[in-house]
Amino acid sequence: MRVIHRENSDTSFLKQVFSYYDPEADMLFKKIEFVQADVLNVPDLYQALAGTEILYHCAALVSFLPRHQRALREDNPAMTANVVNAALGQGVK
Repeated sequence: MRVIHRENSDTSFLKQVFSYYDPEADMLFKKIEFVQADVLNVPDLYQALAGTEILYHCAALVSFLPRHQRALREDNPAMTANVVNAALGQGVK
């Protein structure tokens, strides 16, 4: 399993979430290949998705704050378009 993450993201939170659902959280966490990439950077995505068969896109900003309106309207659709286009380009299902 490969997980794309931002440069400064805290991946330990994922391990904590796993621990809520499975007593073998450490074992599951060790199976993850963490790849640093920015979903707004198309070349990063192409490289991160190379050799990937299946993709679950979960990257988005979720906010109700007015100051995040631009990101919600511009960045979220751009991220999705980049992920879809890179996935198609890499032959991801």
